[in-house]
Amino acid sequence: MRIDVTEKKEVVRLNGFHYRVLTLCTLLMFFDGFDLIAASYVAGDIARQLSLSPQQLGISFSAAVVGGVLGAVCIGLLGDRWGRRPAAILSCLIFGIGTVATAWSDSYATLLGWRFIAGIGLGGATPIALSMGADFGPKRLKGTLSLVMYCGFILGGLAAGAVSAATASALGWKGLFLIGGGMTLLLVPFFVLWLPESLEVLVRQGRKAQVALTLRRLSPGFVPLADDEYVIETDTSSKGARLSSLFLENRAAVTVMLWATFFFTFLALYFYANWLPTLLREMGLTPDQAIAATVAGQVGNLCCAVFFARLIMKRPVYNVLGLTYIGAAPMFWVIATIGGNFDYQLVANLIGGGLLAGSLGCLYALAPLAYPSDIRTTGSGWAIGVGRIGAILGPMLAGYLLSKGWSAAELFQLSGIPPLIAGGLCIMLGARLSRARGASMAKVGAAL
Repeated sequence: MRIDVTEKKEVVRLNGFHYRVLTLCTLLMFFDGFDLIAASYVAGDIARQLSLSPQQLGISFSAAVVGGVLGAVCIGLLGDRWGRRPAAILSCLIFGIGTVATAWSDSYATLLGWRFIAGIGLGGATPIALSMGADFGPKRLKGTLSLVMYCGFILGGLAAGAVSAATASALGWKGLFLIGGGMTLLLVPFFVLWLPESLEVLVRQGRKAQVALTLRRLSPGFVPLADDEYVIETDTSSKGARLSSLFLENRAAVTVMLWATFFFTFLALYFYANWLPTLLREMGLTPDQAIAATVAGQVGNLCCAVFFARLIMKRPVYNVLGLTYIGAAPMFWVIATIGGNFDYQLVANLIGGGLLAGSLGCLYALAPLAYPSDIRTTGSGWAIGVGRIGAILGPMLAGYLLSKGWSAAELFQLSGIPPLIAGGLCIMLGARLSRARGASMAKVGAAL
């Protein structure tokens, strides 16, 4: 019997197998969020111990992101060609080792080197996690499951704040990296034992027994037969895991707009996440108040992610994205205006941080759905990789402008522009996907 595995897995009900995959992928996202926020909490301590200038501190923020660009592209390509499972394990190993080693940095050069290495693993983890969620999730829930995994990213940021507060006096800034990297390395055995390979990858590799076993786990009522032939008959328009495949079959415009949206999102988000505590202290808040306002942004992020996870079940992802970007942009100008008023800063960061980071969650949900399964990790990896160029430039630009005498308020005013651009791109992306109905992108438009 000829069995289309993509069609088979997309009509099943969620069961324990789905939840296991979802949990492991969410943990990958958790450590991405932990690492992003951890550096901002201990930035002042690192700068004092290693005698870093604001510009050097901005570059150190970007070192992990530079590695993340390389990891997102290369490990993403590896995930499509060799398999999601080995790529996920490799990402965890590289990130864990690089993060633990960061704790022993004794100079600016070694700090940059280890942060770059950690970033390679971290950059590969996100597209792998998103692709695994899209690979195993039922069609009606793919976007929602991506946002659920993104909640792991948010919780990682909240955990970084809690760990920083609990260990600051005893372990200093190094303790945060030791704990984060050590926990990531402890995750590797669980990936080796419990993380399955994507069905589409198994079919392309001709591993018939593993395909049958995975289908039985996805659908306990499925009974494989000796003469079953497993195929992938949906999403056959791509030509394999190559960069050029992202621009074939009417995908070029969608790819470019998706890349640009990720770029401007990361540009604003990484400036906000890395520099927020430092800039709020400059505006008059105490260190504890600055951390509280930063945590408020993470709480808002979590609330928005939960809300959007339900909303995108009824609305197209790109429509929700447009609303979040439009709401996030003016909040940066509000943060700049209210200055050192702690109560107002809590509310502004709760709303602004939540909308900005919530937009990234929706964008993560969109990326895997924009491509067929055999180039899904490559497509997500390149989109995130190009976006991380914005993540590199955001912290570095802020450090440079601070060294040139810009105030914190002026930086916040400037940072409201990228979300507006991203919102416009989302509107155009939605229009493009609507026009693509009936062509090779019609299935993507329907899924969104």
